[in-house]
Amino acid sequence: DILRWKSFWDQFSVAIHERSDLADAEKMVYLQNALKDKAAKSTIEGLSKSGEHYVEAVKCLQMRYDRPRMVHQTHVRRIVDAPTLKDGTGKELRTLHDTVVQHLRALKALSHEPSKEFITSLLELKLDSVTMFVWQRHSQAHADVPDCDQLLEFLDLRAQAAEATIVDKKPKSNHPPPSSKAKPLPAFPTSTKETG
Repeated sequence: DILRWKSFWDQFSVAIHERSDLADAEKMVYLQNALKDKAAKSTIEGLSKSGEHYVEAVKCLQMRYDRPRMVHQTHVRRIVDAPTLKDGTGKELRTLHDTVVQHLRALKALSHEPSKEFITSLLELKLDSVTMFVWQRHSQAHADVPDCDQLLEFLDLRAQAAEATIVDKKPKSNHPPPSSKAKPLPAFPTSTKETG
């Protein structure tokens, strides 16, 4: 996943790449073991584990994954493709909110923050009719398009409310569940006569 490259490389660079106490052959072994994705492994497939190929392996990975324009497009696409609400359930609201926030945060870190009004309009197209009605009523004081932060806060609060009101559908009983190994009841004396 091209979106994971930066965090992967930042961690690998600190842990392995920048260490002067490791030979390139050792770094190559670490790099090959660190690549879990089949596509990433295939990027450096064919290069031996010898140290002379380590620098080339790093260049191959950087050419494949260190592509800011593609990263930007992927984040934008993930926001555009975020799921549309069908029923406005807590789970749907949470997924929409978290997906958009995650990719907006990443775009901001790349210094490519999109227009907040555009994001608001895009998100409004993803709301189900009930959520859209409540949002319109909630934001009717705004003559202009509200900031997307306000809509995201609205979605978050609505998701929290829905999550807090989930009812357990299992019937509750005052009796403990029957045990497969029931203990016999203790025997009670049938007579009050004292033995002495």
